[in-house]
Amino acid sequence: MTVEEALAYLKPDAANNGTISLRASEAREAAGVLERELIRQNAIISDKVSETRLVHMGPRGDGFYIELQDGPVPYLCEYLAQMLGHGSDEPLSNYVEIEVQHHDLGPMTLTLQRRSGLTPHQIAVAAAKEAKQLREQIASTSAGGKDA
Repeated sequence: MTVEEALAYLKPDAANNGTISLRASEAREAAGVLERELIRQNAIISDKVSETRLVHMGPRGDGFYIELQDGPVPYLCEYLAQMLGHGSDEPLSNYVEIEVQHHDLGPMTLTLQRRSGLTPHQIAVAAAKEAKQLREQIASTSAGGKDA
């Protein structure tokens, strides 16, 4: 039995209102296949994590910088790039906000930003500045028209 067959076997049947009808021997076989696959995937992940190298770590600007190479880093980078829209037909986003839940700290928002663009805060500040300038232009134009 393959992993795909095991998953298909254990999947609820829509024709039976989402219930599962299993034979004990086949269910044990499917569970065994999935357990072996889980062990295999964990070994791959452990191997990749052990390949990770710390290249540099230290202060940078007003923050702290950590540079890692190899291991799962290329996969994480590709995943993050896809979150910004890389590989899709849509234009790339400049940033994305990711909601996460920590067991002690509670809900958190992680913001991923491309270095070539602006943060959400920078965009808001620029928009507020532009709006203020436009209001001032409108006010000066209106005042100029009244005097004429």
